[in-house]
Amino acid sequence: MQKFERRNIISNTFGEGLWGLGWNIVGPLTVLPVIIRRLGGGSFEVGILAALVSAGALLPQLLGSLIIQNGQGKKRFLLTYHLYAIAPPWLASGFVVLFLSQPQPALARLLLISFISLSVFAMGLIIPIWLDWLAGIFRKQIRGFAFGLSSSASAVGGTTSALLAAYLTGSLVFPMNYGVLFFIAVAFFLLSITVFSFLKISEIPAPPTLSVRAVFSRFGASLSSSNFRRYLFA
Repeated sequence: MQKFERRNIISNTFGEGLWGLGWNIVGPLTVLPVIIRRLGGGSFEVGILAALVSAGALLPQLLGSLIIQNGQGKKRFLLTYHLYAIAPPWLASGFVVLFLSQPQPALARLLLISFISLSVFAMGLIIPIWLDWLAGIFRKQIRGFAFGLSSSASAVGGTTSALLAAYLTGSLVFPMNYGVLFFIAVAFFLLSITVFSFLKISEIPAPPTLSVRAVFSRFGASLSSSNFRRYLFA
């Protein structure tokens, strides 16, 4: 393994660990439902939140792969996208909790569900391009090792931030206890993006841009492969 490859693995691992810290300190399916309940929300609002978050993380991936085909190898584009499309709704949510929780709890619930769902949708759009980018950074022989380390780091970060969230919500008074979680999340996001910026990218020729029709045409051709059909079914 070359020196720059080791550096990339370390940067990717720390970046994912920091992102896991940020994303899980106000977990959209763990801590956030507790906040919605604390603001007077019922089962319907908690269920809607879960549905929007689940759909937003998965369904936009096909759309993202169609409309953002030039992301591979574009580090500046990808990091800027995370900085301006995914992180700001969390910052706005922190101010919502601090300033609207007590005077306007119903409005606060609506805005929280909307902001976080928007952030998750933005993340879903970029996931395919992000994975393509990482696949171009790590050669096949070390790719599994690199991804395994980063996934483990993200899990460790998520566990750590969950414990931190439990401590802070019990130590601070409402609404400060929940509002500060969002600001900490944004801080971890910024640190994560900073670490990812240290990834050393080899120059990769930009793939040709395909029309939507061409993408679906290739998908149809792929269906002729029995292995591909088995993969989709599985």
